[in-house]
Amino acid sequence: MNPCLLAALIVFLAGAASAAPALTDVQIGVFCKLPSEGQSAAPGTTAGYIWDPVALPQIRWPQTTVPASIGISFGIVARAKEKSFEVEVRVSHPEFPGKDRLQEIWTGSFSTIGASASVYSFDYPYEVVPGDWRIEIIAQDNGEVILSQDFIVLPAEDLPEIVDACASGPLQMTAASVIAPFRSPG
Repeated sequence: MNPCLLAALIVFLAGAASAAPALTDVQIGVFCKLPSEGQSAAPGTTAGYIWDPVALPQIRWPQTTVPASIGISFGIVARAKEKSFEVEVRVSHPEFPGKDRLQEIWTGSFSTIGASASVYSFDYPYEVVPGDWRIEIIAQDNGEVILSQDFIVLPAEDLPEIVDACASGPLQMTAASVIAPFRSPG
């Protein structure tokens, strides 16, 4: 198959993400939450911090439907195409019960050397809310939306194979995945 057609098909099947040419090797989907090595302050989030996972995730299920269950993560893994840059990550979501916030916002970066990730993990019961979610990656230098991806979070019973697979812990870590750390809210 023509490489250009294959690349176009992958983007289409990934959920029609809207992406500027600043990113390459874009992967979109769901994975089991990774262990964390600490946390960083993120005042634009409900929790007030984001977790610092021990490794870069590998998308296990390349889809945009996500089960609403503790231990599930979803988002975007990519690499900067021509130069590294700082970003704001904005996750829009349905209202969390008892919380007055419809977005989680933190900062991150993308590098040309290795992949980075912008993901959301369900860590607390109040976060597990079915509905329409969106992850946006926004360039800090000019406010340009580099990538915007919609996700649909469904009741856990609608995607039992993912919930069951993640119940035993993360299965997608590899030695190569520790090259580029990233940050996850939650």
